[in-house]
Amino acid sequence: MLGNTQVLTIAGSAKTLTLINQDQYGAEYYLRESTQEFRMKIRHSYAKGDNGQQPRHNVELTRVVFATATTPKYIDKDYRVRQADDGRSTVDLAAALNAWEVASTNAMLTRMEGFES
Repeated sequence: MLGNTQVLTIAGSAKTLTLINQDQYGAEYYLRESTQEFRMKIRHSYAKGDNGQQPRHNVELTRVVFATATTPKYIDKDYRVRQADDGRSTVDLAAALNAWEVASTNAMLTRMEGFES
């Protein structure tokens, strides 16, 4: 088990999500604040691969920002899947993708949201 809480830093602020469910190779963490809520789901399964059944691990992070008089409700979601034969390449790919996202400028991320690739 990963623990009863998970701490994420979002926009420079630490958010502590608490375990609210654990079953069937998965867990769900949750935090509700006055203006938003966060859910993180961690799941494990097996997928058919070239060499038979391959372990598959994914993390889904969702943020719901509640509507106000000036802002409509909106949802942000990030989803990561990890699947590899040796595990090491999975870690390397995750590190590379995370570094790329951190190095990306806001302008580039805005262009991606406009479906540029």
